[in-house]
Amino acid sequence: MIINNNVQALSSLYASTQPTAVRHAQRATAPSPVQDKFEVSSEAQSFSSLLKELQNMSDVRADKVAAVEQQIEAGSYDVSSSNVAAKLLSLRY
Repeated sequence: MIINNNVQALSSLYASTQPTAVRHAQRATAPSPVQDKFEVSSEAQSFSSLLKELQNMSDVRADKVAAVEQQIEAGSYDVSSSNVAAKLLSLRY
């Protein structure tokens, strides 16, 4: 095994390092860095308010549902077979 001056270089590195407690104390006394800032643009704020309004809205249009229910109960609800076929084909192709 060949030992050269690397042992001396390593020992000098270990000798020059400070104990952990000293390093932590130096960090604690160092001046604090500038704090980060976060600003929301007016456009983002308006988008957020619109999004909240949309989330609070119902997914179901109650007026349309009520009208269709009345037609079904009265027996006057008529479904066009060509409209159904066109809708099915548009979903597939």
